Amino acid sequence: MQLSSPLGCPKPYWVLVLAALLMPALWMRADLVLTEIMYHPAGESLEDGTESLEFIELTNTGTSVIQLGNYQFSQGVEFVFPNGSSLQPGSFLLVAGDSSAVKQHYGLQNVIGNYTGQLSNAGETIRLVDPLGETVLRFRYGTAGAWPASADGAGHSLVLKDLTLDNDLSSSWQSSRAIGGSPGAAEPAGNEGNLQRMLIQKGVQGFYFKGVKEPSNGNTDWAKPAFETNNAWLSGRTGFGYSNNAAEASHLSTTLNDMRNNYLSVYARVPFELNGSDIDRLKSLQLTMNYDDSFVVYLNGVRVGAEGVNGNPPAFDQSSNAGSDYDPQTIDLTSRQNLLVSGRNWLAIQGHNVGIGNSSDFVMAPELSLTLRELPSIDEQQRAVVINEVFANGSESPDYVELYNPTDAPVDLRGMWLSDKPAPLMLYQIPHWIGHSGSGVTWSLRRVSIRLVLV
Repeated sequence: MQLSSPLGCPKPYWVLVLAALLMPALWMRADLVLTEIMYHPAGESLEDGTESLEFIELTNTGTSVIQLGNYQFSQGVEFVFPNGSSLQPGSFLLVAGDSSAVKQHYGLQNVIGNYTGQLSNAGETIRLVDPLGETVLRFRYGTAGAWPASADGAGHSLVLKDLTLDNDLSSSWQSSRAIGGSPGAAEPAGNEGNLQRMLIQKGVQGFYFKGVKEPSNGNTDWAKPAFETNNAWLSGRTGFGYSNNAAEASHLSTTLNDMRNNYLSVYARVPFELNGSDIDRLKSLQLTMNYDDSFVVYLNGVRVGAEGVNGNPPAFDQSSNAGSDYDPQTIDLTSRQNLLVSGRNWLAIQGHNVGIGNSSDFVMAPELSLTLRELPSIDEQQRAVVINEVFANGSESPDYVELYNPTDAPVDLRGMWLSDKPAPLMLYQIPHWIGHSGSGVTWSLRRVSIRLVLV
């Protein structure tokens, strides 16, 4: 006899229905990855023994929003995600013991907390469970053996080398290149990584405003980072517009079927994240605008480019100068590096059509790409400078340690420390003036030795 549900459906039917309901959740679990952890920040702990700049970084590596409401860290530290918590595709979220301190120190907004307890400086297991108590993430870090020593009190974080690696293995992790880590953004790539990445591409999440009126009383406040959107601003994915032409439509993710005969312009705000290292290493910042018929673009509130429309700023009902099918336009924003900030940045665009009822299409689709200068690989950095000589227990002369750079390339000594103890690692900082006195780069070495006198 075949088992049936109370509704008379066979049991295999209900098994398939349950599987269909659970599979998306299981896929999204696999997309949630713990990518960075700051368990032992540099500096003194607070009076109660806590360290205010601890954080755990989660990344959504998939293409769907992950709902985190009532998920909780149940081991290592304790924290319940509030109802409505979510993580957009490709986005990062920091969970901190002191979210205010982390936000202020790093200039980030994608930080929640506060968790109770603190991350062990001796290594421990961290566990994240779903609302049913099922384990979603489990990660155990250590401080001995092959685990990076500079993450244990020298100011660096632990960073997952690759999203596909087993995060229980010490070989899957490296110390961050920069002191402070790279919270809220991808770890900067060196020679072994990809020096180019898309900051904004088709389909990333943004906000848009239909130009039936001015978005901010005729000024450009709407383009500034501090602008707060209201319910007239809608959530949508780039690019924006409408067209029956297949080539044009390929640039669109948010179709504006009501634009024709109703409004001439569209305004958009699209966020992207950078860290301080990204800005320092910036080699090229390129904006490509796929558009029809005109646009004005702003970077963190400053106008940086325009094509095909009059006005500064153009009024919401200003028509484009002409209507045609235009080739994509690339704008070099490298010289605008001074406008970038560590943390969240905003690209804002207003697009205008040639007519309110006589245009068959409208396209506003930005793509923003970043190219970084190369960094030496971690292995290269480790091999470059060697301890060439040590003099200890001298009866009259002071002790010293001699460092030697055997290569032809200068090596940056900023942020380097010497220590003869496993803790603290930040015992003796190499002075910033060490190096060639006449090179103009006073923190570098090139085929020279230096002696650091220890007193």
